[in-house]
Amino acid sequence: MSFAKAAGIGTSPKGGPRFSHADHEHDAAISGSGVVLGRYSIAEKALRDGQLTAPFKLAIDLPYKYRFVCLSGTETRLKIAAFEQWLHSEIDEIESFRDKHDFINADELSG
Repeated sequence: MSFAKAAGIGTSPKGGPRFSHADHEHDAAISGSGVVLGRYSIAEKALRDGQLTAPFKLAIDLPYKYRFVCLSGTETRLKIAAFEQWLHSEIDEIESFRDKHDFINADELSG
């Protein structure tokens, strides 16, 4: 199944530009060059500022994870603790997005 079919919009478009960096595809969509099936973590600010819109409640759940790692004992240093706190606030914003969307597993998609 494709994302287009899962979203109920028919067939997936064929062709079009391809980008080697996800932020470039978002820049192209913001400039009016088309639409993008992109990463929320990159598009979040543009979505919040109204430069992009997410027309579907459907989103793809990807298996990628990040870990915060530092030397044992350094997590209490002011700059490291501040960075970790900022990181958690960013994650909280992404989680609020997750609460508003229906996720499908990436393994279920093809084409």
